[in-house]
Amino acid sequence: FLQGIRFGVSNSRSHMARVLYLLSFDTANEPVGRIFDKHLDQVPHWVWLSWIPQLLLSLQRTEAPHCKLVLLKIAAVFPQALYYWLRTYLLERRDAVNKSELSRVVLAQRMQQNIPGVSTGHGGGNLSSETEIHQAAQSSGVVGTHDGGNPHVQESERSSVDNNVHPGNDQPLNQSSSNISENSQNAAIRNGASLAISAAGAFDAAKDIMEALRSK
Repeated sequence: FLQGIRFGVSNSRSHMARVLYLLSFDTANEPVGRIFDKHLDQVPHWVWLSWIPQLLLSLQRTEAPHCKLVLLKIAAVFPQALYYWLRTYLLERRDAVNKSELSRVVLAQRMQQNIPGVSTGHGGGNLSSETEIHQAAQSSGVVGTHDGGNPHVQESERSSVDNNVHPGNDQPLNQSSSNISENSQNAAIRNGASLAISAAGAFDAAKDIMEALRSK
């Protein structure tokens, strides 16, 4: 595709979307990225002018180093064509970095606040279980009187009350619920951290491009 653009093949520039698409799905060995960097200097710089928004969005993904090279070349040759797109992108990335940092701090504080709450919940679990047992016993007595002493109903209600009385049944539920909440909080913090890292990396790359543009 890039060689076709270089030699002026008809409709070759319409395949630039395919080039960016393949670059976004590059693997860890970067076979597409290496070929892209190899033929980048041979492609006319003006070909990329209509793809500036897509190149800027690529700064927050894995193909960021390759697209940054293209944007640096555009900044050196056509700084006026890139300036307003880049300025808008910088403002958006700055807001995204601030929001991601704030959300990560809030999640960390919320996690620290919930840790003592989980321990107190285990400590006060006996009181809540006792009140539930008492209410279940009362409701079973009422049901028993309304059913006219049906033995099957009374036995089922007794078995449910006996299951609630057993102290070992509450602990796995409390432990599983606390483990689920801790895992969800850890996952949220990891997602917030990864978003913050990607947003910060895109913001830094955009700042480097803006400094090169202003020097030109």
